[in-house]
Amino acid sequence: MRAAVAAGMDVYGFTAMTPASKLAGATGLFADMGELADLLR
Repeated sequence: MRAAVAAGMDVYGFTAMTPASKLAGATGLFADMGELADLLR
């Protein structure tokens, strides 16, 4: 994730399996895969 953020890429973190605190710096966080499509629009 750090490399993607450093490269200016959007990063989306799946918090159902990883604590949000470990995904600091992500463009967006989501806990349900059903939310991902809306984040990508």
